[in-house]
Amino acid sequence: MFTSGYKISRSIIDQKLIQECRLILPSILLDTKYIDTGITFHDLFKKKPDRFPEVEFNQINKNDLFIIPNPCSDYFEFKNLMLCGELWGFAASCFGLSRNDICFSFMNITRKPAKYGPSINWHRDFGNKMTSTTSSRNMLRIIVPLDQSNYNNGATAVIPNSHLIDDSVVLERDVIDINYCNESNESINLMPGDIMGINSKLIHGGGMNRSNQERNNLIFQFVKKGAEHIYEDKEEPFHNLSFNEAVNF
Repeated sequence: MFTSGYKISRSIIDQKLIQECRLILPSILLDTKYIDTGITFHDLFKKKPDRFPEVEFNQINKNDLFIIPNPCSDYFEFKNLMLCGELWGFAASCFGLSRNDICFSFMNITRKPAKYGPSINWHRDFGNKMTSTTSSRNMLRIIVPLDQSNYNNGATAVIPNSHLIDDSVVLERDVIDINYCNESNESINLMPGDIMGINSKLIHGGGMNRSNQERNNLIFQFVKKGAEHIYEDKEEPFHNLSFNEAVNF
């Protein structure tokens, strides 16, 4: 199912879908709905300034968005990508199930702008407060890059095999050895059209973006149909919908 806790398929998302999302992104960044409901870099800087080493607060545009929550509901470009068969087929293959046995959970755009894109702390997805199921086997995060992603612009980094522990250990808030993660991580290079699935217990994170290159990722979560949740945001558009239900939503 996974190699060392993650799985990558290269060049399987239609470049037309990627390009349409990239072209509409500047409009979303000016959309007051998402500025009001998303997370801005100003918000993040105030709470976690350590994620912006050597960056001054006044360097950052007040309304620049770090996380844009589920644009599928307002922008058909993102809904079209969310509904592409390759994405659902990949998700189903990670679960070892058919497409009819999984549901969409949520998506967002996570950004690391050139020069001041923040680092992402070492973490696991299972057990956190962004729509976690009660079993790690019932949830899956997927990264679809809109831009080339590499070490220089803050690519996702993983700790191979760190998913090989019991669910109970994660839910008891096991301590992540930051020094070990800093020394033993692998940075994952991705190109637009690639897709990466991450086991929900895999430790992952990423450095900041000090390059001249933007790095925008689409983050999707899928769950097994009927999965129970520890944390669940029922206000999310398309939440817990099957493929056919999402098409007709």
